[in-house]
Amino acid sequence: MDDTDKQDAVARALRACLEIRCPKCKVEPWQHCRNHLAGRGVINARFHKPRQVDSGAQHILAGVGIRHLRWQAPVTGRWTGEQVTG
Repeated sequence: MDDTDKQDAVARALRACLEIRCPKCKVEPWQHCRNHLAGRGVINARFHKPRQVDSGAQHILAGVGIRHLRWQAPVTGRWTGEQVTG
């Protein structure tokens, strides 16, 4: 398995997550998940575990030896509800 295969699998898993509504935080498809933090308001999260499970992301990633997507965003910012592009 090379890095290109892994990157492709991660991209497919991310897209699968984006295509469905999150059962945990209830955001619509094509939005990042959100977390409510005391004193900080609502911030971006990557994809909650229930969304990953419902989208089948784990099965996509299992083929290349990855267990799951990281749910935290690398850089958290205020959640705006904007659609994810790209």
